[in-house]
Amino acid sequence: MNRLNYILHLGVRSMEKPLERNIVLCNAASIILVVVSLVFGVIHTLFYGFIFTSWFVFISAFFFLLPILMNATELTSASRLVLSVIFPVFTTLASLTTKNVSPTLIAETGYYDYRFILLISGVFPLIFINLKERKLLVLSLLAGFLCLALFDPIHNYFGLGYYQTIPPGDPTYYFTNVVVILSYILLLATIISLRLYFEKFEHENTALVKLLNENNKVLAEKNDEISVQHEELVAQNEEIISQHEQLSALTEEVQYRNNELNEAKATIQKQNKILEVENQELSFELVEKSQHLEQTNHELIKHNKELQQFSYAVSHNLRGPVASLLGLINIFKKDELSIENKKVFDFMNTSVHNLDQVITDLSKIVDIRHSIFQIRQRISLLEEIDQIKQHLHKEIKNNNISIHLDLKECPEIFSVRPLIHSILYNLTSNAVKYRNESLTPTIDIISSQDDTHYFLRIRDNGLGIDLKKYKNSLFKLYKRFHLQSEGKGLGLYLVKLQVESLGGTIGVISEVKEFTEFSISIKKPINLSKQIIFEEVYAKFFFNAHYDTCGLVWSGAVSSEQYRTTMTRCLELLRVYNTPNWISDAMDRGAVSAEDLDWLMKDIVTPAAKIGLKRVCFIRKDANEPRTLAFVEGLRKKLPTHKIEFGVFTDFQQALNWVQEKNLTD
Repeated sequence: MNRLNYILHLGVRSMEKPLERNIVLCNAASIILVVVSLVFGVIHTLFYGFIFTSWFVFISAFFFLLPILMNATELTSASRLVLSVIFPVFTTLASLTTKNVSPTLIAETGYYDYRFILLISGVFPLIFINLKERKLLVLSLLAGFLCLALFDPIHNYFGLGYYQTIPPGDPTYYFTNVVVILSYILLLATIISLRLYFEKFEHENTALVKLLNENNKVLAEKNDEISVQHEELVAQNEEIISQHEQLSALTEEVQYRNNELNEAKATIQKQNKILEVENQELSFELVEKSQHLEQTNHELIKHNKELQQFSYAVSHNLRGPVASLLGLINIFKKDELSIENKKVFDFMNTSVHNLDQVITDLSKIVDIRHSIFQIRQRISLLEEIDQIKQHLHKEIKNNNISIHLDLKECPEIFSVRPLIHSILYNLTSNAVKYRNESLTPTIDIISSQDDTHYFLRIRDNGLGIDLKKYKNSLFKLYKRFHLQSEGKGLGLYLVKLQVESLGGTIGVISEVKEFTEFSISIKKPINLSKQIIFEEVYAKFFFNAHYDTCGLVWSGAVSSEQYRTTMTRCLELLRVYNTPNWISDAMDRGAVSAEDLDWLMKDIVTPAAKIGLKRVCFIRKDANEPRTLAFVEGLRKKLPTHKIEFGVFTDFQQALNWVQEKNLTD
């Protein structure tokens, strides 16, 4: 153990603590890479025999010792740069060597394993290089990025690329480079964020330690002053005693001298009292400063715990944008695989879906923390609960669960639909999941409101929660209170975040094996007519909750590129808010080319119709002119398979009235 500690601290000398830690981490990473290379070489030899690739792996293990030797010679910056470079370079060389020695390995799966290693090596320098060491960090990251980005071109150059084995024009494997680069960027950005937080709190911790040392120094100086004063008092007392012994021999002079001595004693006693008061004040000051330091330490511990939780989420849950992998899996021709590869494919499919669910949950937390959800819509509580009941139909039916609704006082609310749905779903599914098997399960959902708030109550007769034991950790991340059911400990944490993001509060009362009741208060929104979703110089996009309508107000002439970019973004928002109505105020927009109009009908209106768009209103100055009416009629003919109503009006209120009338007939 002492030898290992000695090796880890090679190159560490009198320097700043962050740099010492980075050198130790560099030595540790070198040792780990040596051990992993040797183990991999042994395993590779067992599977394939002692071939050239095995030699390459064993030789690479010795190269990973180079940073330790450089640290021993105090080349600490160069050692970290070398470690950052040789890791991705040797990985790329290993891939080339393997495919050159064994051409049968030139298959799609033979390119993913080395990419995973390159993803790790690409962010490897962030472990032992501070963000302040910019030149060193950029050079180190550049080596990994180039090996990752040029992975296929390098293999192609040596005639070992996968491109030669796939049909011309097939985008399946080509898109892998996009997925890998996006994964690298996401992983790099996330770890840089973590590093920023870590270095920030480390700096604050150093400042606190420095302040503590300064306070201790001040206290030591005051203690020295007290010691000096005490020694002076002791000396004075000894002098008084000596004088008293001399005066006792002179009887006639004793009386006079005794009076003086009594006065001196009184003075000394007064000084002693003053000294006692000063000592008490100093003690109180010392206690106060100790309490302040203790409070500061508690806050530091709290911040460190939050940082650890964030680090845990990054290191264990984030693995890149798996949505692209899901798309590739969905279009993959499974029937063409061998039996063994089908098993591998099924395992990969399951793993990617599980990872997608975890990332989805964490993304919700990140979205809520950054206040992405802002738009309030009209929400029917009955419809949302019916959707939840359909989703939980199997569990409700199999366990004979009764759900009682009391929504008369507040049948609908204006809020953020995804958040309200998530809140109701999480609390209802928890009530189903943690039911009391000895009772007939019941769930009561009650809504009410006053002038400023909406109120929701969800009560069940399930297992209950021991609030005496779990009150302080009830809404914390990754906390579970019943181990007999599956779960990730995200539900209540997510509910609290969502409620607070809506300007509300949540409370709970519960008795073990009796009941659990959650009470939610959500603040009513103020402006529902024109909620601005995004705004550009030439246009702004809004949502009207009263009329369930999205709208776009143009404020100037636009180029073809600006027009298409804006309309594409509007389609994305239509998918999010799923509104049946659309109003386009084109009073000040200017003319649109025929090519852009054809593109609009094909790439925007047609997909919008498929996701539920029913009506489109145009506001134009020439609304009543024959050419405008003919233009609208032409739009209808271009969508014969979709029942979209088109209306053209001269002002905004006419369009709203038409939309309101049509909404009543739906």
